[in-house]
Amino acid sequence: MQRIATLLDGLTEMAKYAGGTVPQESDPQYQEWVGWLSDGQEDQAERGFWSRLLTKAEEIDITTDEDTIILPDDFHKRNGIGAFGVDEVDWSEPNNEVNQTLFVTKNEDGEWVCTFRGFTPTEDTTAELWYFRHPGILAEPDDLFILDGKASVFYALTEYFRQAGELGSLDDARNEYNNRFDEALGKEMIPTPQELLAYKPYFKYAGYKTSNEKQFYTRYRNRRRF
Repeated sequence: MQRIATLLDGLTEMAKYAGGTVPQESDPQYQEWVGWLSDGQEDQAERGFWSRLLTKAEEIDITTDEDTIILPDDFHKRNGIGAFGVDEVDWSEPNNEVNQTLFVTKNEDGEWVCTFRGFTPTEDTTAELWYFRHPGILAEPDDLFILDGKASVFYALTEYFRQAGELGSLDDARNEYNNRFDEALGKEMIPTPQELLAYKPYFKYAGYKTSNEKQFYTRYRNRRRF
């Protein structure tokens, strides 16, 4: 199997097992294939914790007498907080020294919300939040897979064979997906919350101004390595 970097790569690889050609974009089946490949990446993100999805949020404001905050738009799952540092204490750590407890759920508007259940803040402050983000929805042929594209192909084939009623091929594709998922997850090395909260960007050490830092990351934010 060739390296699967883009959505088009995934569609092309999938076609080898599903009729030989990629459906035309005007064909409803094309959108099904795209959706299945995107679902495969999202399933990986939901089931595992991946360093490629670990993200530092903009500074989080905590307000006096407010016991909830809205989490970033691309926050992905209930257990998606990697670290939540306030005044050098990780509020997400069980039995932390200030006895704060975090509870994550969705509100009526579908936003991810974090509720402070240990105590309601008594002063304004800020938090350093690290979290696991959503991998994004694949739509355009040159959209990049963030997680394992090969695994996503076999996830998509599972759905294709399910729809076609090919149960033997379905089982084979499902097993291949799970094997690739387990193999990739076994190679992951996620920093500890202590390591995350101790992290300082290169610019902090080099003495760059904040404006230069923003320009640097704006320039390179869409580059990903595979």
